[in-house]
Amino acid sequence: MKQQARTRTRAGSTLIARLTMTHVDGDQTIVEIHTDAGFHDFYRWYRRGKSRRDKLFVRNINRNDAINLQALAERVTAQFERIANQPKAMHAPAWTGRKISSFKIIIFKKRQYVRFLACAADKLPGYKPALVRSLSNTLIPTAERRSGARGLGRYTSLQSKMNILTGKA
Repeated sequence: MKQQARTRTRAGSTLIARLTMTHVDGDQTIVEIHTDAGFHDFYRWYRRGKSRRDKLFVRNINRNDAINLQALAERVTAQFERIANQPKAMHAPAWTGRKISSFKIIIFKKRQYVRFLACAADKLPGYKPALVRSLSNTLIPTAERRSGARGLGRYTSLQSKMNILTGKA
């Protein structure tokens, strides 16, 4: 009889990778990547107090914040160090306990993790390209709008639209 290989996640889990950062005071910051991650919610942040089982959702960050979990961990560690070492920072003594003592990266689904990181940002769900403004989206000056010189723009008054629809124009 074959024994099933132990998996690190439960069946049906959407978790691809997890970064766990442990602070000096014992709290943990957890960053996860899930299979349903989009551009704007690529990394999901949670926090867990010491001796706590459950984690509390904090926020989502987008794909541009870090190229992978290793880079994200190094950047966050440097930020906490910089804040804790500033004596004039607000609540400076409290930030010394927030320094990161260690971090651990666990990749549950390696193939998907590599595919997600290699994927172009515009292929992720929820990606919106930079806004390109064209001439048709610009405001029509009042005199032109009243005369109807540019046709039915977005900024035609409601009464004018109703007149055109009912045939009174």
